[in-house]
Amino acid sequence: MHKRRAMWAMIVLALLLSGVTFTVLAEQVLNSSEEGPARPLTVVVGENEPDMDSRLAPVTEAVAEPRPLSEQEAVEGLRMAALEEDAPDLDGYTGPRRQAPVEIFSEPEGAERGDWSEFFLEPQPDQDAGALEQNDVGAAWSAFRYEYVAGATFTPRTSVVEWRYPGGGCIYATSNPLQILNLPLSLPQGSRIDYLRIFFYDTSADQSDAWITIYDGAGGFTDLTHVASTGTAGYGTALSPFVGHVVNNANQSYVLNWRPNVAGSSMQLCGLRVAYRLP
Repeated sequence: MHKRRAMWAMIVLALLLSGVTFTVLAEQVLNSSEEGPARPLTVVVGENEPDMDSRLAPVTEAVAEPRPLSEQEAVEGLRMAALEEDAPDLDGYTGPRRQAPVEIFSEPEGAERGDWSEFFLEPQPDQDAGALEQNDVGAAWSAFRYEYVAGATFTPRTSVVEWRYPGGGCIYATSNPLQILNLPLSLPQGSRIDYLRIFFYDTSADQSDAWITIYDGAGGFTDLTHVASTGTAGYGTALSPFVGHVVNNANQSYVLNWRPNVAGSSMQLCGLRVAYRLP
């Protein structure tokens, strides 16, 4: 009897010791990959898991019931459908091309207009026909190209200048007329600047000045050419002397300048045009 009890006691002790050993080993394994207490892992195997063998039943995806469109979505859908049916700016469109009258947005009302034709009765030096007469083209250069900018695109170089826009692309100063208004001039590398032309409105006894300035980025500058408004008859144009400067955008920047010299609508800049050639 005592031997049998001793044997059962040893069996129970062995079982207890094996349980302690298994617990210690499990804690060591868990603690080696997690810094904090391990969370219990619960595995629930369903009857239709998508990541299990194909012997299980195929996965049935839930299909959401369509919801009614909101008023905004319905309107947008109709708009997109109309675009698809009437989209002449898309490839494959074969419908009619409709041309509607162009509504004027740029000017609140018609501005006074000048007649430039009277200034171009004869070929001008900044036109190909006139340049051929003066023999300043050269065999290596192209026909004239033009960079033509409206006076309304110019901005004052300092904040003390106040200006007005009367219409027609022209501009005039209402204060500090001796200050400069300017605009960047961007021409192709290696092109040749031949002339600067000013288009103006002038009924004053004075004249305004326009010119091209070159800056070297180190504080140095050169005024390349100059042209002034002349006369008091209103609209007019004037041309600079021949320049013949080859553009070097790598080391120089180019700027168009205009100084009104007169405050008020009697002196307006309507545009500057640079005539240049390509090599």
